[in-house]
Amino acid sequence: MINNNEDIKPKGIKIIFDKLSKEEEIIKLLIKAKRSIKLCSYEFNSLPITQVLKSKSGLEIQGIIWNSISNDETRKIIETLEKIKVFKKNHDSSNLMHNKFIIIDDELLITGSTNFTENCLYNNFNDILIIEDKVTIRRYIDYFNYLNKLELYITESKSLVLSDDETS
Repeated sequence: MINNNEDIKPKGIKIIFDKLSKEEEIIKLLIKAKRSIKLCSYEFNSLPITQVLKSKSGLEIQGIIWNSISNDETRKIIETLEKIKVFKKNHDSSNLMHNKFIIIDDELLITGSTNFTENCLYNNFNDILIIEDKVTIRRYIDYFNYLNKLELYITESKSLVLSDDETS
């Protein structure tokens, strides 16, 4: 087991390797969001993260998801995300988007090797880094905005009208 709370910590960065605490930490940080959430992910099928995003419907939520996973459960999660706010899905296989990051309130960055999927969060050996460095976050915001403007994405926008059983 890797010790996530070692005595030597980089300033402004928290690193998590532990398979059981990555999603818990992401959810804890998303719950604290007050203004905005920007999500960019190669794959996404985390129902708990989806439920937190749904609960934050009053915030500005943007997302770019490639999502090569195609099963009924994942399709339902992606449909829920599309209903929350604008989510873009890349369908051009020559332009693979392989990022994995979340920006909260333009003040906190979650990134690393972990896709926001049940398999990556709980089964695979991955990491997440939680970064509070303003320069690094600004670069990720600029990168997100760049990706968001690219025309290789298909955009769907729907209003937030969800029943409780749509994401349970």
